[in-house]
Formats: sequence, C-alpha cells, structure tokens
Amino acid sequence: MWVNIVLFSMIFNGIALSSMKALNYYCGSEYIWIFFLSLYTASLLLSITNIKFIVKKPEKKEILIGASLGIALITGMIALAFTLKYLPGYFVYSVVNGGAVVLISIVAGILFKEKYSFFGILGIITGIISIVFLSI
Repeated sequence: MWVNIVLFSMIFNGIALSSMKALNYYCGSEYIWIFFLSLYTASLLLSITNIKFIVKKPEKKEILIGASLGIALITGMIALAFTLKYLPGYFVYSVVNGGAVVLISIVAGILFKEKYSFFGILGIITGIISIVFLSI
C-alpha cells in the first residue's frame, strides 16, 4: 500500500524539483506557488484514488501526519523557489539537499542515540565542509 503512495510522492517531487528552476527562470517567482499548489493537489488526488482500492484504510493519525508533511514540503519548495531568485542554483541545491542530510543525521544522533560508524562520521564532516566551501 505505502509503496504506491511513496512512489507517487517521489514522482511528483522529482517533477517539482526539475520544473522549478525552469519556471523560475522563464516566468519569475510570482507563479511558483500556483505551480506547486497544482502539482501537489494532483498528487493528493492520485493518492486518494489509490487509497480507495486498498483493503486497509489509513488511520486518522497517519492522514494527519501525511498532511502536515505535505504542507511542510510545499512551504519548503516555495521558499526554495524564492531563494533561487537571489542565490545561484549550485549553492541553493547543495545547501538544501546536503544540509538536510547532515542536519537529519545530527538530529538522529542527538534525539534517537543513533550510532555512527567511522564512514558515517566522515560523511557528516565532509557534508559540513562542502557546505562551508560552497558558501565562500
């Protein structure tokens, strides 16, 4: 069940990321929110139609978590699109993607007592150093 929903999410998120830069370049940032609203509404409708065909329906808690994650994702994408107006893409995408991985790894270690291997620690340090180098 969740494989299909995650698949829809990955497809629409990939379309959003690849289309955002072109839309921002050709149309400006004033239409970005309409683009994301339309794209993620279509994703929501596809997910709802997919849910109708499954045997086990999602619980209310799962729907609330998914909706809050969707709202956070749309907000982050719109903020990313407006940031592309002022900063170069190579910097923005590396900080957003690499910074998110580094931040999630650090939070996992602090909150969930995640154990890191030597290569895990090396990866976090490399991520931090790359973000610093890109900001110079």
